[in-house]
Parts: sequence; C-alpha cells; structure tokens
Amino acid sequence: MNCKQCGKKIGILNRIKVGEDYLCKDCHKKVREESNQWNRAGRKKVSDEWIRKTLEEIALLDPNREIVPGLDIDGLPHAEPAGASHAQSADIPLAQMSYGLPEDQRPTVQFSLSDAMAVSEEFSKFSGAQTSKTFQQMLLGLIKDRGMTNPEFYNAAMIDRKLFSTIKNNANYKPKKETAVACCFGLNLSLKEAEKLLEAAGYKLSLAILWDRIIYFCLDHRITDLDIVNELLYEEKQKCIGVIE
Repeated sequence: MNCKQCGKKIGILNRIKVGEDYLCKDCHKKVREESNQWNRAGRKKVSDEWIRKTLEEIALLDPNREIVPGLDIDGLPHAEPAGASHAQSADIPLAQMSYGLPEDQRPTVQFSLSDAMAVSEEFSKFSGAQTSKTFQQMLLGLIKDRGMTNPEFYNAAMIDRKLFSTIKNNANYKPKKETAVACCFGLNLSLKEAEKLLEAAGYKLSLAILWDRIIYFCLDHRITDLDIVNELLYEEKQKCIGVIE
C-alpha cells in the first residue's frame, strides 16, 4: 500500500487513514499542520478599513477589567426581579452567622444526632442541586435546541468530524480553549450563552489576553462568521480558529 500524498510504500504500523485514503505519518503530520492554519485566500469578506476600525475598537477595551459570567455586557449586575429580596440576618441560623468571626468570639453551638442527620440530608440535597451539566451535555443540548444536524454544527464551527465524534462519545471530554470557543461561534451563541458554555469547559475569557479580547468583542457584537473572526485574529498575528486536536 502506498501513501496517497507522497506515493511512498507504507506498512500497517506506519499508515494513517484519512477519509478513504491512507497517508504515511510524515504526510499526515504535514496535512494536519496545513489544515490547522486558516487559509485567508478566498475567505476575505470584509474591507481592510472595516478591519482597521474594528481592531481600534477592540484596543479600547480595558485589559484590567475582569469579565464575570452572569453580569450584563456593560459589566453591571443583572437587576433583581420585582419583589425579590435577600434573606435578613434574623433568618440566618446562629451557626452560619458565626463563620466570619474570630474563633474566640464564636458562640458555642451544640448539635444533637438528629441535628447532624438533618444537616447531612440538607447538604445532600444542596450537592445534588449544584451539579452542573458537562461541556458535552451542554453542547449537544444546544445543537438540538437550534435544530442543527451534527455536520451543520461542526462545519460551522470549523471542527474536524473526528474531533466532534470524540466529544459526542465522551461525556467527560475536556476540550482545548480554542475548541470551546469555536463551538460558541458554530452555535451562533450570544456573549452570555458563550460564557456559560466556556465555563462548563473550565474556561473564561480575559481582557488581558489579546486573543481573548478579540473573541470577546466578536461575541459581544454578534460577529459570528468565523471567516470574519479569523480576519481579525490574522491581522493581530493571533492563532486563527480552525481547530484540529
């Protein structure tokens, strides 16, 4: 059997199947490297002037400002619903109120066996309620909610079919940050939605990092076409999105 790329004869241990063909390991590595680089030719969709002005806006973002999931896009907390109120201190048990006090000022609280069992039961309920969806669960749910087929999604996200299959079949899969971000654009998520999906993968955007700052700006301004996002990344010599892991 010969390598489809270079024609060199390859054995069973030195061949890798790509689609319907086989490549030697050297050619496979070369193809991976080339495919992971965004090809600008034929993908340009915006003018150089638009790119220049957009990058100027991105440069104005405060790199020292922390992005906190759950806040509005302008960085302000969401307004509470009418009638909502915080629990008054009188409703908080003495044992909970004492946690912030120095040890010598904390009141002595004695618990009976029934109290301990009640606390254990409440903690079990709390732990169960706090269980979050995994990145895989959230991603597949979003794809379904948007009525997308799997190919429609991974093509829109510029994700390799093999990588998507790995995510789909591994409930505890932890993607690279670039992969998680690519998924946000493939799903056409808002900034708030993207923050939640990134959080499920264990990531958050930081305005102190140029790559993150460009991604944040695009999500904030609903620039979801990855060719345009990559135009901005390319101009700033940042890694373009077209993920292969």
